[in-house]
Amino acid sequence: MAFSSLPTRNNGDRILRSWFNTIATAGTAVEAQASIWSAPYNLAFGDFSAAALTKEVTLFSLAAKQIPEAFIIKHSTAFSGASISALSMEIGISGENDRFLAAFDVFQTAGGTVFAAQASTLDIQSFTGATNIIIKATSVGANLSALSAGVLDVWVKRSTLT
Repeated sequence: MAFSSLPTRNNGDRILRSWFNTIATAGTAVEAQASIWSAPYNLAFGDFSAAALTKEVTLFSLAAKQIPEAFIIKHSTAFSGASISALSMEIGISGENDRFLAAFDVFQTAGGTVFAAQASTLDIQSFTGATNIIIKATSVGANLSALSAGVLDVWVKRSTLT
């Protein structure tokens, strides 16, 4: 089914049925499974401990033909540690650490409205193989091994081409 055959609202936006999304590619309609938000990936300060100012941690493996549509990152406990003056997290792939979510300050006080959300473009990483999605911590002032507190959650919305 092509976008043009879907019903429209008064403002002209296309209504996507809850059980599939249709993506137009090269003049051909390709059906994808419904977008699904993941359960949160929960990470704590110990996951980022390193005798370095940066550390990449594999968040999950994106399967072939999967599309990461959006990311939300929220910390419930601010990250802190002796001599650390700032700490940020970004989400991407190795070599392009902020491909999906730019640096988010997890050093700031946590709160109900303190989070970052970013939608990505229809960005299929591979049609044939898995791609590791990473979260990268970057510390200022001291190595990540100095961290003594901090908890965050990451949610991912993704769909899969069929």
